[in-house]
Amino acid sequence: MNKKDSASLDIAMLKDEPWRFGKDFLWGSATAAHQVEGRCKNNNWYRFESARDEHGQPRILDGQRAGVCCDHWNLYKEDIKLMKALSLNAYRFSVEWSKIEPEQGKYDETALDHYGNVVDELLKNGIEPMITLHHFTDPIWFEEQGAFLRENSPEIFAGFVEKVVRRLGSKVKLWCTINEPTVYAMQGYLKGRFPPALKAPDKVGIVLRNLMRAHTAAYQRIKEVAPAAQVGLVAAILHYEPARRWHVMDVLAARAFNRSLNEMHLEYLVDGVFRFAIPGAGRVSYDSGVRE
Repeated sequence: MNKKDSASLDIAMLKDEPWRFGKDFLWGSATAAHQVEGRCKNNNWYRFESARDEHGQPRILDGQRAGVCCDHWNLYKEDIKLMKALSLNAYRFSVEWSKIEPEQGKYDETALDHYGNVVDELLKNGIEPMITLHHFTDPIWFEEQGAFLRENSPEIFAGFVEKVVRRLGSKVKLWCTINEPTVYAMQGYLKGRFPPALKAPDKVGIVLRNLMRAHTAAYQRIKEVAPAAQVGLVAAILHYEPARRWHVMDVLAARAFNRSLNEMHLEYLVDGVFRFAIPGAGRVSYDSGVRE
């Protein structure tokens, strides 16, 4: 590859450039509930951690389980003190759907109160909360219904979202609807590394389409409750290059992956059009009818 085609960054070009960040720039950290809270015993990852693959091996390396984790559920005040000591002024964390809605349509007010306390503690310490509404985990009842393979999954998710926003929307300005939808879809339904551990290429596009629809449904509910809220999603961008630049099939495959897993986010968010087409995984399209 010659220099002009390189995507690498020339650090030498930046050494004399001033590095300045605005006074409103947010320096933060991020977690997912299942990674840090502990005792998430009612979601699909809890089951996944105890499961074995087709060869009888644990789904997680060495059979590890999240368990109590670092007990952030109980130690959040101490953790927030650590954030403040690090001079962080923002914290993105997820609310655990399975704790808030342990059964479909039945909400745990104690769990909602807990997240309200977390938000209050953050604000007291000058740290801006950003809430992620879906960070890979699904309640067991939702997965047993088919999770985001179901056509009505966006509406089910939106009901949970509205409950959370009505409780916390007066204090929280920043919302993330879905964390890395392509990772959820690819790892769970193509590679089998996330629950439900399927290797079903024909399902990837359907799940991804419904996740993007769920983003739209969540966005609308959030804006209805808290019109001034800033709402987005987290996109995992992995740049795909052809293994052999001279081989037409490799070039076309790389283009398909870049379009369906990277450019897809922007096209859907701006134009309301979802297009997915990856060799071996079929084609899925959807037009929300919503235009920027």
